Amino acid sequence: MSGDLIDPITGKARIPRWWDLSDGKCCEDQFQVSTYTGNIAWAMIALLDYYKKMGGSEYLAASIELGDWIENKTRDIRCEGGYTGGYDGWEPNPQKILWKSTEHNIDVYVAFKLLHEITGEAKWEERALYARAFIEAMWNDANGHFWTGTLEDGCTVNGSNIPLDIQAWAVMALDSYASALAWVENNCYTEKDGFAGFDFNDDKDGVWFEGSGQMVAAYQLNGEKAKADFLTNQLIRAQACAPNTNGKGIVAASNDGLSTGLGWEYFSRLHVGATAWYLFGEKNYNPYWGTKTAPVPLPDIKANGFDGPLSISQSDHLTISLSLCHHRNKMSGKRRNKMSSQMSEGLFLQQDPREPEVTHAQKGGLDGDQSTS
Repeated sequence: MSGDLIDPITGKARIPRWWDLSDGKCCEDQFQVSTYTGNIAWAMIALLDYYKKMGGSEYLAASIELGDWIENKTRDIRCEGGYTGGYDGWEPNPQKILWKSTEHNIDVYVAFKLLHEITGEAKWEERALYARAFIEAMWNDANGHFWTGTLEDGCTVNGSNIPLDIQAWAVMALDSYASALAWVENNCYTEKDGFAGFDFNDDKDGVWFEGSGQMVAAYQLNGEKAKADFLTNQLIRAQACAPNTNGKGIVAASNDGLSTGLGWEYFSRLHVGATAWYLFGEKNYNPYWGTKTAPVPLPDIKANGFDGPLSISQSDHLTISLSLCHHRNKMSGKRRNKMSSQMSEGLFLQQDPREPEVTHAQKGGLDGDQSTS
């Protein structure tokens, strides 16, 4: 809807909504009006990161209020403990969500640990460890991955769908469980729609660019720079070539209708989450702790014609393969030539000689030859 972000009457942020012509009324989306524990924890992490860098007691106070809400409304005593998913639906009677999410508890663990570090209050440490105990209970040692969480009984493991994000996030949040990255490689890696990367889960029906960005950060933390750089190059290609791109942001998926197995889908539309994770990787940034994922930040070079940074490593002689796409309405041949001439010394553009204007996607995946054919 149009108008200011802040409602002048309530002083609160407006809830996304739309006008339904057939019913003649204003409607709100059920997901948007619901409150999910993990989302609350991420807001806390952002507020606390800002507080640590810039100060402002109101940011700390807001984080504490949100943390108390999570503790008072979602702490669960069933089986492995942890925190439930939040509340679903519209006021005045939203329904309590009874399932528990490994992803949500990872977020809660970090948020509460940060509050403990800042305030020194023991209660936040206890709450953080309560969330972590649930996370560790969801580890499947036999297959080397985390389960999604539990069903509504709070005890039965949900084994029907295994997402990528909790595997990568655990590496970033817990500084362990790196073996989960191997599970992701073996089960979620795919090459679809001219791109290489990772799907949301193991059905491999498209490249989920947000997940590829998450794996970049996880690989950086795990010291697997070549894999991180390969995926970064794919995200740069998505920035320039993916359907519906504007040359700046990253779309959510390589095709419309990418399934999650969790009741919603991703589409090839510009996406804040996918763009944010791309930027985290480019800046070698771990958003959980506000720390670097690599000992030395990689330099930024504008090399794709769309003002997107290209991460490169420092070496005496550097050759990087870029896979460019042909956008008649976005990049003219003159602009491509100008872009190539402005490349830094020692950085060579390898282009398919059979197709002077279009190069193929990088072949070979994470472990293969990463040059163009």
